[in-house]
Amino acid sequence: MDVVLSRHVLRCAVRRGSSSGSVRRVPTALILVLFLLVACTVATARKRDDNPAVYSVRPVTRQRVALTFDDGPHGTLTPRLMDILKPLKAYVTFFVMGIKVLKHAEILQRAVREGHEVANHVWNHPVLSKIPRAAVFEQMKRTNDAIAAAVGFPPATMRPPYGNTNKKLNQFLEEEGNCTVVMWSYDALDWKHPGKRGETPPRMPCST
Repeated sequence: MDVVLSRHVLRCAVRRGSSSGSVRRVPTALILVLFLLVACTVATARKRDDNPAVYSVRPVTRQRVALTFDDGPHGTLTPRLMDILKPLKAYVTFFVMGIKVLKHAEILQRAVREGHEVANHVWNHPVLSKIPRAAVFEQMKRTNDAIAAAVGFPPATMRPPYGNTNKKLNQFLEEEGNCTVVMWSYDALDWKHPGKRGETPPRMPCST
């Protein structure tokens, strides 16, 4: 498993075998936990031409997947996830809520030590497009400040709760919140059935 690190999004890549043409398999335990413990989405790493504040899909020369997890840190599940990722040398992006950062600053510190990215998922998960800009700014600032206090530096990226945003809001988040907006190209949909185990996650499209 290849690990590709960028400033904004940490991408976990899976390469094809060079001689046989076979695909190197990812351990089943990792796949199950990634889909069942927390919301797993696939992010990518190029700004869309029609909206420079948003990262979207880009052409790639080899298979690579960016794993992102929202709504944490969770006191139990986030450390368990990192326990699985560490021996695989796989790195992900955690979009965290400020109110939870205050409770679990040590988890974020561990995440940074182990090479993961920590990003802003606002303070307490409101729909940003439905609240005043002053409230959006406060949601961003409080979370940026909490992350900086926990790990020593502010985040570079953010994800709007529910993915509910628009072009003007994205520009505001980048200019006033000092974070680039990162969406996703694939959603595991595990959040629709929280707590259920043993279900097969939806198949990822080959074109993703």
